[in-house]
Amino acid sequence: MNKKNSMTTKQATNYPALARDIFMISLALLSVFILVFELTHQVPASEFRFLEGIDIFVAVIFLIDFGWNFMTVKDRRYFWRHHWYELFAAIPYESTIFQALRGLAILRLLRVVKVIRVFHASGRIHHAADTWFSETLHRFFTLGLTALTLIFAGAAAFHHFEFGFNPNVHGFFDSFWWAFGTVTTVGYGDIYPVTWEGRMVAMVLILVGVGVIGVTIGTIASYFMKKSDHRAVETAEE
Repeated sequence: MNKKNSMTTKQATNYPALARDIFMISLALLSVFILVFELTHQVPASEFRFLEGIDIFVAVIFLIDFGWNFMTVKDRRYFWRHHWYELFAAIPYESTIFQALRGLAILRLLRVVKVIRVFHASGRIHHAADTWFSETLHRFFTLGLTALTLIFAGAAAFHHFEFGFNPNVHGFFDSFWWAFGTVTTVGYGDIYPVTWEGRMVAMVLILVGVGVIGVTIGTIASYFMKKSDHRAVETAEE
């Protein structure tokens, strides 16, 4: 069997897994959409009940998915070490019980953990891309997805902590603009954190952003070096 036929067979046998990934990605993106909606709108009581139902449904599905993966994986210790954070995605943050505890100081920090659902969606997309993309395309896709995930998650966390306290943050786009400049290490200084939680988010984004930029430059350089070497080999063979 040649390489092309092998690739076709591999893809054919992965359709059920791909369908499952698409379903889980859709749920994760739905929860991300709800998060953005909450950050940008005042949710009335009538709509809150609807969002609560969706949030509980998504959380239950995530919990079932995590339990299924944990029970069926060969190396459970490895799975736990690399996927333990997904349990936070299974917390129904919009449930009545959780909302009743919002007055506690720790809840202000804990609620931002909902941003982990952004990483949950990113991880699912990355898993699907690992199956269907070529190695080179997969690297660039992974870097782009990582940067976008960091920017969005950072913006959501920053907005949660800064909105209402920071006079320069008037809406979610301001937080997104700040996160974009911070991750890409070209911050303009027009928006800066004023709360200690916001400063913690900034420090994390700066450190991770430097790493992402470094890996991106290295990947691009490696790509062009391999391309140059390939052309040199072709020229020598001619």
